[in-house]
This record gives sequence, C-alpha cells and structure tokens, in this order.
Amino acid sequence: MPGKNTWVWIFFIAAALVAAKILDFAFADIFSVAKWPNTAVLGENFTLSTLLGVLISVVGTFYFAVLHTQSRAFVEESVVELDKTAWPTREDAWSSTIVVLIFSFISAGILGLFDTVFHWLTNNNLFLY
Repeated sequence: MPGKNTWVWIFFIAAALVAAKILDFAFADIFSVAKWPNTAVLGENFTLSTLLGVLISVVGTFYFAVLHTQSRAFVEESVVELDKTAWPTREDAWSSTIVVLIFSFISAGILGLFDTVFHWLTNNNLFLY
C-alpha cells in the first residue's frame, strides 16, 4: 500500500491533468472567439492552448502542493481520514445493490399502478364536481 505522500502527489498530479484539459478547452474557445490562431506547437494535438493549459496547471499544482501549506495539509488530512474509512466488501456492495434494485422495482410498480388508476379516473371525468 503506498504511503501518505504518494497518495497526496497522485491527487495533485491528477488534479493538474484535469485542470490542464479544462484550461486547454477554455483557451481554445478564447482563441476561437478572438479569431487568434491556435497554432500547433508539438504536432496537431498539442496546440498553443494546450501549452498554456499545461503551463498554468503545472504552476498551480506546484504552488498548491509545495508552497501553499494549508492546501497540502488539507489533502494530507483527507488521505488520513480515507485510510480510516471502513469500505464495504464486494459481497456487501452486491447485496446492497440487489436490495436497492428490488425496492426500486416495487416502488416503480406501485407508482405505475397509481398512475394508471388516476389516468383512468381523469379520462372518465370522475374528478369533475
């Protein structure tokens, strides 16, 4: 099982990848609206918007992972709390899923019956005074 620092860095790297992709889309839209060329930097899939998104997310990740001690402490505490969590076993998850499915079908049947009855009552004008 990886240590706490490994999980913290995995979180920050994953967050950087997500932020880079979101920023890539945002800069591509900005370039499109402003009618600026989104030129290819390292091939057709790595454009100027991708480069800006990656640079900003790397700088942001470095800031929040290394320099901003409050955010790093928050992620470390979250990893510690997740380690304390009692996760259900595969069998528990399957049995809970089956119970939810059964009760969903039962409630759908009851609601469907009520809907059918009220549909029949309103079509036959039985609710008119």
